[in-house]
Amino acid sequence: MKGFIFDINKCVACDACIVACSVENDLVPPVERRKIFSSNEFNHPDLAAFNLSLACNHCEEASCMEACPAGAYKRDENTGAILLDKSFCIGCSYCIWACPYDAPELNSETGIIDKCTLCNEKVTNGGKPACAQNCPTGALDWNDFIDKRMEVDQAGFPFSDNKPVIRFIPKRNRDMPEIAPLPVSGGLSMFSKKDFPIPDSKISLNKEWPLVVFTLMVPLFIGLVSGMLTGLIYMKWWLYVVLASAGLLLSTMHLGRKARAVYAIMNYRSSWLSREILSYGIFFLLSVAYVVLELEFIWIGFSAILFGLFCAFSMDKVYSIIQVKAMAYLNSSSVFLTSLMWISLAQQEPAPLFFIVFVKMTLYLYRKVLVGINNEYSLLVSIFRLTFLVIIPLILYFFTELSLWFLFFPLVLGEGIDRMEFFSEGYIKSPTRSMYDLLLKQIFPNEKSKQS
Repeated sequence: MKGFIFDINKCVACDACIVACSVENDLVPPVERRKIFSSNEFNHPDLAAFNLSLACNHCEEASCMEACPAGAYKRDENTGAILLDKSFCIGCSYCIWACPYDAPELNSETGIIDKCTLCNEKVTNGGKPACAQNCPTGALDWNDFIDKRMEVDQAGFPFSDNKPVIRFIPKRNRDMPEIAPLPVSGGLSMFSKKDFPIPDSKISLNKEWPLVVFTLMVPLFIGLVSGMLTGLIYMKWWLYVVLASAGLLLSTMHLGRKARAVYAIMNYRSSWLSREILSYGIFFLLSVAYVVLELEFIWIGFSAILFGLFCAFSMDKVYSIIQVKAMAYLNSSSVFLTSLMWISLAQQEPAPLFFIVFVKMTLYLYRKVLVGINNEYSLLVSIFRLTFLVIIPLILYFFTELSLWFLFFPLVLGEGIDRMEFFSEGYIKSPTRSMYDLLLKQIFPNEKSKQS
């Protein structure tokens, strides 16, 4: 089996591999298909130093290919290369989230993804990728995996189940730098974690705010339809159509190529994002038909709710890529749990409503314990939510004659805070993050990173 071979001992971060790749593929900066990651970007002499040159590892179980909602990724069965058909790419960036090696990159000018092609034509004809062919130190190669020193795992290289087609020749001295450390006043003891800010995540609240709003709207729509189905809620049909259509438009705002949005349902067999989009589309059509036509066929309304709940479940699967310690698959901002909460409120059922709120608040507190309170602002927000949006409204409800609907606005505001905090506290696997965690482990060996 052939693949990339990287000798940790030989890489000097000269960037020759990056230049060779750019020249071979006519790339225009800032687009780069290969990147150099350093374990000691602060150049501290008491820390081990090595580099990783990484691009697409053309994994045997490629998460980008599975995640892409448009099915734009294909594998060359002869070379094993994971290739992107740019004519199908919608620029949703979900493959960027899914890839732990930062291989796909969004081209801001074209609005679609760009990634390593393995110089597939060269490899098909028996050659090597340009990056491996032009490495001056021999650190990077493309060859058969026959060297007995080769290892699959490497410090700083993100662990995943993707089966990346790359092997590492490890450092000769794994614990210390090969050059004797220089005397530095205070050594490592002079540092605190505040001196090493957490690197930016591939996902951020500023970039993904349309998705945040969309994930807040969908559960509300599901609850609204359930209330209209039982006659407990009345809304003008045109107002519902406007709101549901706004949700549909919001779901496309982050796309680099909005005109190709229809392609997003093509990979429903493996992509949870594709399933989310498809199920929301069906929910939209069924719910609008039920509301606008005022049909007496209750099964249409029930079918809409079922597709809505599947959409909510799919959303949770999509966002499980975001790492918040052990909270990836069940957390207080779960769209599915929130949908059940709004259904309970719409049906004016206090028992299930309070039970779900209790579960969500327990998960919220658990997440805060795991992640920690990073600053005074975060602490104040958490106190405000728990006190003024949960405890006080519940006390007022139980000890007065207020309607259950009194809880609606506090719960909506609390859900908004929870979702925004989830995006802010989470991160996605990447080489940059792995190198950062490795750095902290060396400097603070007796401490655990709150988000590692």
